[in-house]
Amino acid sequence: MALAKPSDVERSDSPGSDVAAAFRTFFDTHVSLVWRTLALWGVPEADLADVAQEVFTVVATRWHAYDASRGSRKSWLYGIARNAARAHGRSRQRAPELAELEGLAVVPDAAAALDAKRQFARLRQLVGELSESQREVFILHDLEGFEMGHIAEVLSIPRATGYSRLRLARARLARRLAQRRVGSAEASPKRSVRHE
Repeated sequence: MALAKPSDVERSDSPGSDVAAAFRTFFDTHVSLVWRTLALWGVPEADLADVAQEVFTVVATRWHAYDASRGSRKSWLYGIARNAARAHGRSRQRAPELAELEGLAVVPDAAAALDAKRQFARLRQLVGELSESQREVFILHDLEGFEMGHIAEVLSIPRATGYSRLRLARARLARRLAQRRVGSAEASPKRSVRHE
C-alpha cells in the first residue's frame, strides 16, 4: 500500500471533513503522550517541539495507511514517536539519555514545582539505568498505561516476554530505590543531643 503524500492529506482533509476532524481529535488527545515519549527517550527539551512536529507530520502522511489489524492508533503513534526519538539521537550522535522535562507539568506553587522536578529527576535517572528493552516496557505499561497486549503488538514481542521485561524492570528499580534509601540514610548527618 502506498503512503499518502502530505499534499494528498491536505486535499482529502479539507476543513470540515471527517478525516481532518479525526486527526485534530487524535492530535489533541495524544500530543502529551508524544512529548513524554520523546523526552523519556532522550530528546532534549529544546528539541521537543521540532521532533513532536516531525512525529505528527509522519502521522498525517501515513494516516490513510494505518492498519488497524496491527494495533491501536495509540500504539502506532508510540512506535512513530519512539522511532523519531531514536533517529534524533542518532542524528545528534549520542546515546539516548533521559531529558529534562522542565515546563511540561503545570504546578501551581514553587515548592510543589521544585519537589515535582526533583522527583522526576530521580525517576528519570533510575529509568535511564534500565536496559532499553526493559525501559520501553516499563514506560509503556507503568508510566503511559498501555495494556500488555498493546505493548506486545507495538514491540512485536510475545506477551509473556513483555511481562518478563516489566517484572525485571520493576525489580531493578526496587533494588536501586532500596540502595538509595540505605545510601541516603548513611549519608545523612546524625544529630547529637547535648546534655548540659
